[in-house]
Amino acid sequence: MATADEKDRRVHAWFEARFSALRDGELDGEEHAAVKSHLDECAACQTAWDDFDGALGALSSLNRTAAPPDLGATVEERIRKRSGGRFFGRRGLGDRIPFGWLAALAFLVLAVIYLLVRASGSGTLRVPDPQVAPPHLAPGAKEAMPKP
Repeated sequence: MATADEKDRRVHAWFEARFSALRDGELDGEEHAAVKSHLDECAACQTAWDDFDGALGALSSLNRTAAPPDLGATVEERIRKRSGGRFFGRRGLGDRIPFGWLAALAFLVLAVIYLLVRASGSGTLRVPDPQVAPPHLAPGAKEAMPKP
């Protein structure tokens, strides 16, 4: 069973998990009011909020630099070199033909094989050798076999 201290930590963690949404204005009215009310009452969460807000404020004051125009091509080329062509490499047959088509083709092939086996007299796809005589049955074996 959870102790009171563990429950307090879970409550504080729940409120702290909403700090980002609170700062971005993404909380709905009820949740926004609950978080604000808790911040007014809880010194520990207020300190955590001040630290969080201060850190984001410091980060937002950093200079922003635009990405180079060829960044995408450079990253793609580096991935290609390091992965040995496994990513962004030549595409194989399975990449060009949709999976649904391959599954339908496999189903069709299996259906044809099933029908061929079903239609054969021996229950196999093997063509009987005319030079090999069929096995001899013991006298009365056909009559003893149950009829389907």
